[in-house]
Amino acid sequence: MIIGPDFIFIHVPKCAGSSFCRMMLKRHGLKETDDPHSTARDIPMELRESHFIFGFMRDPIKQAVSNFVYHTRSWQHRFNPEMTFENWCEWRWGGKDQDWASKWILDPHCLEYGHHMNIRPSAGFFCDEDGKCIATHIFRFEEMKESTKQLTATLELDCDLSDFHMLKTSGGDGPKPVVTDRCVELIKRAKLIDFILYEKTGRVPTNYSCPTVPEYAYARFD
Repeated sequence: MIIGPDFIFIHVPKCAGSSFCRMMLKRHGLKETDDPHSTARDIPMELRESHFIFGFMRDPIKQAVSNFVYHTRSWQHRFNPEMTFENWCEWRWGGKDQDWASKWILDPHCLEYGHHMNIRPSAGFFCDEDGKCIATHIFRFEEMKESTKQLTATLELDCDLSDFHMLKTSGGDGPKPVVTDRCVELIKRAKLIDFILYEKTGRVPTNYSCPTVPEYAYARFD
């Protein structure tokens, strides 16, 4: 999360948030909070009405694939590339315990982190303690160029990301994710609200509710 003078950026994982935050730091000197994946429920009460609250959402299947690719490639020697994307989805959303994936994920820290990080819907990042969305605007990842133009005008800050390409890992090619019907079933069951919101035409709706919990970005359903 970035708290600016009159705006707040919510960093949803795998939605260009790292690139956006690097741009804001390098170009405008604005740093993220201590927890980069703080959510709307962490915004101080006195700022919720006065600040422009925004972030990016992404097609939920593509976001899940990006999450798999990013982590498994960055883990390198601590990861067995025989783990498929379907295995990954079963482990995270199919009711498997943390140790179920230990034959592929060889580092205990990675095993714990991978089982917990970014399990819940992206929609919840924008919701308060009561589960009500308090975002002013949710931009689409797939419309980044137009979104950053709009942000430049709204924030009166240069938000162009063309010089801040998405971060790449150094872990080589890694496993090639194959999205099966089972993958879609598991992701949709866990993140149905994201599918509903993202399938709407026009701007992403903000008049919705999604249950939240403390440390939302790292909290499992179970």
